[in-house]
Amino acid sequence: MELPQGHHLVYFPIQTPSATGLMADGTDPDLAPPGGVYGRRMWAGGELRFSPATEGWKLDGRAGVSPARPDYSFTLIPDAMLLFHFSALTYNAHAIHLDPEYAREREGYKERLVHGPLTLVLMLAALRARLAPEEGGAYVKSIEYRNLAPLYVGEEMRVCVREMGADKGLEREKKWQVWVEGPEGGMAVKGTAVVLVI
Repeated sequence: MELPQGHHLVYFPIQTPSATGLMADGTDPDLAPPGGVYGRRMWAGGELRFSPATEGWKLDGRAGVSPARPDYSFTLIPDAMLLFHFSALTYNAHAIHLDPEYAREREGYKERLVHGPLTLVLMLAALRARLAPEEGGAYVKSIEYRNLAPLYVGEEMRVCVREMGADKGLEREKKWQVWVEGPEGGMAVKGTAVVLVI
């Protein structure tokens, strides 16, 4: 059976021993900036290429307006149990996803934050759902995304995809806009995926 794209976060997580290797807030030091310079950290975005090469993380703190009407979307309200399960499955014990008091008093957020990698998994799920009826098949070749604004537990989010078309000479490769809207409709996560049509 083929592993769905994005599920590597669950099946192959970093597994630092919790008793000896995790930082005070529950995070893995491999995911923290070097030198301990920053007191606050978050998953800001990234790029995945479903081939041998991958790229590093890119930061962008600006929330945006949704690009257009999606070709496909779904909504969900992430609850505390979803965040707990995703944390457990990915060995992510960062208190910002689990402890409301820590999120408010230590990090300055109004509630627990939805994981950045969880938004990636949801965008890939929306792409798979939209591509399922395609004749002959299609798969995601790469995806690049940025988290622009926080998403909170208990607040509705909408996961959206929209086909942008193919570049000239690359008719088999179609670009898709992918994004996640927060409860007011503003874009909290934005990205671009390349889909190979087979």
